[in-house]
Amino acid sequence: MAARLKEPRYALGLVVGVAYFGWMGWVGFRPRQGGPVQPGLPSLAETLLPVLLAVLAGGWWVSGRTYMALAFTPAESQFLFQAPIKREALLQYKLLGAQVSIVAVSIFGAVFFGAAIATPPLKGMPSLWLLFTTIHLHQVAAGLIRSSWTSQGPAGLHRQWIPMLVLGAAVLALVWTLWQLVAAFQVATSVAQFLATVEIVLSHPAAVAVFLPFSIALGPAMAVGVTSWLVAVAGSLALMAAHYVWIVRIDAAFEEAAAEAGIELQEITTAFKEGRLGILQAGKNQRIKPPWFHLRPSGHPAVAIFWKGLTGFTRTTGLSQGIAITLLFFAFWTLLLFLDPDPQQAGIILMAVLFVLGVMSLFIGPLFLRNDLRTDLQRLDILKTLPLIGRDVVAAEVLGSAASLTVVAGYCFTLAFVFFNLSTAQPFLEWQPWAAFGTTWLLLPFLCAVAMGIQNGLVLVFPAWMEYGPSKSQGIDQMGGMMVSMLLTGIMLVIAWLVPVLAGGTVAFHLFPLLGVYTAIPAALMAFAVLVGEVVLLVVVLGDVYDELDPSDEGPLR
Repeated sequence: MAARLKEPRYALGLVVGVAYFGWMGWVGFRPRQGGPVQPGLPSLAETLLPVLLAVLAGGWWVSGRTYMALAFTPAESQFLFQAPIKREALLQYKLLGAQVSIVAVSIFGAVFFGAAIATPPLKGMPSLWLLFTTIHLHQVAAGLIRSSWTSQGPAGLHRQWIPMLVLGAAVLALVWTLWQLVAAFQVATSVAQFLATVEIVLSHPAAVAVFLPFSIALGPAMAVGVTSWLVAVAGSLALMAAHYVWIVRIDAAFEEAAAEAGIELQEITTAFKEGRLGILQAGKNQRIKPPWFHLRPSGHPAVAIFWKGLTGFTRTTGLSQGIAITLLFFAFWTLLLFLDPDPQQAGIILMAVLFVLGVMSLFIGPLFLRNDLRTDLQRLDILKTLPLIGRDVVAAEVLGSAASLTVVAGYCFTLAFVFFNLSTAQPFLEWQPWAAFGTTWLLLPFLCAVAMGIQNGLVLVFPAWMEYGPSKSQGIDQMGGMMVSMLLTGIMLVIAWLVPVLAGGTVAFHLFPLLGVYTAIPAALMAFAVLVGEVVLLVVVLGDVYDELDPSDEGPLR
């Protein structure tokens, strides 16, 4: 970080990042003002959180992904596994190393979320630390036992028969409890009746036995009052100590699995930093998603750049993800109908949520969709060999990323339109919502093109201040730099989108006395023409800037 701070963008980012965390810390620790807030979690959360934690723990045992908690980096595997170090010391080293992130997450959660339940940070930090440490220890234990039976076969199963027997009994009791909860949900006619049934089901001895460890782990975070909190902390400490003793006494060879997990974790981390995580996953699945359209062997060369940018987006975002998210929203809609059987209110709530997500994607999406010049400028020497002028290159790069952003934002607005119609008495029959929906899709590609044009313009005009290519090592300075970038680009986007509105409003103001309500037609045409003109102007200006770049000079290639 010290080397990066010599550059102005990182120095400014560090100042903004430190100021942000300092302000949030002051908000978290300062005395509360206003009306009294009831401390602790709501009763519904206290009832269901142990169930959710139990389901999460069951998923760790079934999925087998717990071996990632034992990941040793290739360097650690090479030096530590060959050294005369006991297996217990290796486990202690890995557990101690995990405490750095656990402590940081505990402080962050206590400061930023403790105010919501009126929990002081000095009480929330140790509570969350106990919870996260116990969860991590349980993941490590699950990874050790799975490593034992996968690497040693029947002998490993025989050696771990006690935890396997306990696990099997807990899974059966958990399935029985969840089955009872599903049955209670189906027959309940109100929220109060369902919660009363849940309380009865969870008071069964089998449910109490299954969820007792999870209730103990969550006890400090849910305790109200000093005495009850101290008692809960004592129980949580005992549970954490039991997990530690369990781990160090497990007779399981984990070195091979830990080394493989370290290599996989390093690949995932590197791919995430370089923005190719989806490509890495596709390579592991031995199946690369086909492009949305095939590139013809003849045609304008700029189409190949547009195809490259759009295909890079489709390789990481597919139809299955869209269907899954859609089903999730409809499941939430069904839950809202169960809580309050008013389709109008449920539809309006989801419409508002999706509309806000669509607007946010227009502002925040351009910062993360980088399938444009912000990635390709690191290969400027190759780009300059293409038989294209700067305007063609910039147009293809901007349109490729704008098409990707249009898909994301358009998905949110389309689903918002669907839920709006589900909240009306005559869905999909009135022409006014259809007109607004069609206008949105007509303007959306150009709005996205302006947003992406601004991002590409910043990296062309101010290469020393903008991030391009694969992401470098992360830090508070880069987080602060991203906050500054979000603020500046947000202001520029508002100004760029306000100009067409003002142009259309001026036309409407002068023609309304003559045309009345029909003034909306020329006003809309004027606003649309100005928006298209902004896109063309961005392409022309940025194309000229691109033509002046020289791969042999310092700048984008440094």
